[in-house]
Amino acid sequence: LVERCPQGVLRFSLEDETFSFICHPQLQSCKGEQLNFIELGGELCLAQCLDGKQVIWMLHSVDGHEWIQHRVIILPKPELYKTLSV
Repeated sequence: LVERCPQGVLRFSLEDETFSFICHPQLQSCKGEQLNFIELGGELCLAQCLDGKQVIWMLHSVDGHEWIQHRVIILPKPELYKTLSV
């Protein structure tokens, strides 16, 4: 009965000086997960650190509001890796 607030990013366009809201992709959620925005090849991406894997979501550039799962990297020993925030 209580509607959940959408989560995402507020974007400002330098082209037309307007704001828009981009919702996060539908993410698998687990306790202690870490989300980081990164840039890959000039595209905005969201890196999601899950148990034993790193999931990279890329913002689709055609409409700028659709997230596509770009890569899933399986980490052999997740306790050896730590996601760094830049």
